[in-house]
Amino acid sequence: MTPVVAQTDRLNLRQFDTDDLDDLTEVLGNADVMTYSVTGPLTHVEVQEHIRRYCAHWHRWGYGLCAVVHRTDGKVIGYCGLTEGSSPEVPELAYELLRRTWGHGYATEAATAVLAWARASGFTRLTATVWEWNVASLGVLTKLGFVE
Repeated sequence: MTPVVAQTDRLNLRQFDTDDLDDLTEVLGNADVMTYSVTGPLTHVEVQEHIRRYCAHWHRWGYGLCAVVHRTDGKVIGYCGLTEGSSPEVPELAYELLRRTWGHGYATEAATAVLAWARASGFTRLTATVWEWNVASLGVLTKLGFVE
């Protein structure tokens, strides 16, 4: 079992493993979820490559994107974590969650846990990028204290 990076009342955040492929494909293959993504919806094969890159990023940098796992049923409902951003020393917060979970506070909950983990890990500066018309993500980032 992959170790948990962070935990909330409803979620476990952990590194990805190959068993997450089908659940993550349900998330990243959804057109609604990927509306603001530069790639659009991803195929099963593309998600498999993404998981491989997520794992390699953790191995290289000691941080990365986490599988967001609902504690009730163990289902991966998306990802939340840190990517390289403009440089490895100033990571960028990123998240994508299963469409049917939107509006329940999971993005804020997962991101809050990631930010706490990042601070405890010694990161003093993080970034986040969002399209201005992505009102929901702007709301999450505002709640988290990100400023323009």
